[in-house]
Amino acid sequence: MENALCPNCGKRLLVDKCLGEKDAVMKCKHCEKTFNVSFDEKTFPAKFNSFNWGAFLMGWLWCFFNGEVETGILLILLGIFSNVRVIGFIFLILYLTILIDLGRKGNKIVWNHKEWKSVEAFKNAQDSWLSAGIIYCIIGLDFLLINLAADRL
Repeated sequence: MENALCPNCGKRLLVDKCLGEKDAVMKCKHCEKTFNVSFDEKTFPAKFNSFNWGAFLMGWLWCFFNGEVETGILLILLGIFSNVRVIGFIFLILYLTILIDLGRKGNKIVWNHKEWKSVEAFKNAQDSWLSAGIIYCIIGLDFLLINLAADRL
């Protein structure tokens, strides 16, 4: 994949917003300037700006594998503290808020964090995270239902 460089400082530009498969608004994190950049070939996934369900469903695990370790640790701590009586719902709301934000920004985060060989490689990786997230939720729901059934016996 072709990297765009800042014309001012020569550092790598990060995607701020994808305008299409060949166009994006890119930002230099060093000199804080934004640029509209166009490429000659398909450079960005068609669904770049869409919700990243893998990030939303897998949460902390997705964070660890995609360069957001601090967010992953925060999610683990919020998950633990959400079990505290009385104030646990506040931690649960924070947890869900962060998951929704990860879902909204997940594609941008992972695109800027890794060097992708192709748009297809990016798409396949995110589709794999979605599949893993669905399986993870089904298994979690099964355990919840088994616990609820066991409590009634």
